[in-house]
Amino acid sequence: MGFFKVIFIIIFVFIVLGWLFRLFLPYILRFFVKRMMGGQGAPKKEKKQESGKVTIKENQDHSSDIPNDLGEYTDFEEIKDPKE
Repeated sequence: MGFFKVIFIIIFVFIVLGWLFRLFLPYILRFFVKRMMGGQGAPKKEKKQESGKVTIKENQDHSSDIPNDLGEYTDFEEIKDPKE
């Protein structure tokens, strides 16, 4: 009789867990999706410009980012294989 009682309890626990997962899983997934998307934020709105108006955005000078003593240029020559 104890064997059937254990089997019944195991089956009952699986049924209850399945029912609880179906009930709460959408809320849990929604929470994690919002949490993952929260770091990205809303897209920035750009200023609307008048039709036909041209604007030029200048980039910063990046030449100062690379130091002059970084390295030197090496000229490589192609060597043909004697087998060919």
